[in-house]
Amino acid sequence: MIKKHLWIVLIVSLCGFQFGYNTAVISGAILFVSKAFSLSVLQEGNAVSILLIGAIVGASIGGFLANRLGRRRGMQLAAVFFMIGALVAVLPATIDGFLIGRVFQGLGVGAVSVIAPMYLAEIAPPAKRGAYVSTNQLLLVVGILVAYGCNFFWVGEEAWHKMVGFGFIPAALQFILLFFVPETIETSTQKAVSKKSWLVLFNPTFRKALIAGVSLSVFQQITGINVVIYFAPKIFEEVGFKAAETAIFATLGIGIINVIATLIAVKLIDKVGRRPLLLWGTLGMVVSLCLIGTALYTQSYWVQVISVFSLMTYVGCFAIGMGPIPWLIISEIYPPVIRGQAMSLAVFCNWVANYFIALTFLDLAKGLTFAGAFFFYALIGLIAIFFIWKRIPETKGKSLDTIEKQI
Repeated sequence: MIKKHLWIVLIVSLCGFQFGYNTAVISGAILFVSKAFSLSVLQEGNAVSILLIGAIVGASIGGFLANRLGRRRGMQLAAVFFMIGALVAVLPATIDGFLIGRVFQGLGVGAVSVIAPMYLAEIAPPAKRGAYVSTNQLLLVVGILVAYGCNFFWVGEEAWHKMVGFGFIPAALQFILLFFVPETIETSTQKAVSKKSWLVLFNPTFRKALIAGVSLSVFQQITGINVVIYFAPKIFEEVGFKAAETAIFATLGIGIINVIATLIAVKLIDKVGRRPLLLWGTLGMVVSLCLIGTALYTQSYWVQVISVFSLMTYVGCFAIGMGPIPWLIISEIYPPVIRGQAMSLAVFCNWVANYFIALTFLDLAKGLTFAGAFFFYALIGLIAIFFIWKRIPETKGKSLDTIEKQI
């Protein structure tokens, strides 16, 4: 049974891989997309953030797809979105084709960010639920690392179309493998109540859980993680790594740290608990942001070394706490009658926040300087710590029924 579950978890967690790859690949590709199509700063920001428009829509319908089609077929439909997106983005070799393709990839990202954690939480025994759901996050950061690797591999050719188009392969693989994955028991229940769930969602009984899940999902984004994921090469260029190859190579270190720290989180999450990892991880993020902000503000002689170290520490702390745990918490705290819709709402808000951060970072950095932007995200991190301390319960080792009564 354990081996069977392991294969199921890995197949489903390919959703995380596609999530990570398709969101992170733009960090290197945008350097050459911008050059190929002579994009302005505003157009460049739009090219980076357009995937998030699709993700917002995908997240908003993810719960509906999970209820109506079932978890497995919902994930297969998302795989189709990924495949269409990869082909449309690169085959016409036009900026319009690129943008449309990225929207399709965004639809897939948004949908799987709802459905995959939901599925994994439903099949997991309480003692291993953290590890099961966090495996999706582990594959997500592996996807980010592979994206950075592909960016570096093709940087000499300036082959943005190969960087983006590679996403077709894992999508096609998962589409096939999902035929061998069973449905979860909750699917039949969800279909029976889905028509009523949107009204039930706002019942006062579920208000605390709804606020906890939505707020934690938003904090995951507005503490700045995707600024680093999307704009890492630009940040490294800002601190003096002028060559595109050097800047992209520096991001590989971030990707490696991300994977290592997430592996640690998978090991610890069912032993140490959710709250300690969230609190200490977020505190580490705040310290790292302040460190890089100070180095940039003072124009330290060691600004390059401090920036690389700080960003790696920031990503490592995120990967231990704010990275995997919000996805886990929102898959745990909602009862079956609202789980699909509640997770859709939480993830919808996550992607709206993601879009806002991605769209405004370059302008924020221009107005406040890069140093000021990092201090701003650090302040938000402090607010997040206070919220976690006051409102997020410990769910380690508890059944889903017990957690629902606890919130």
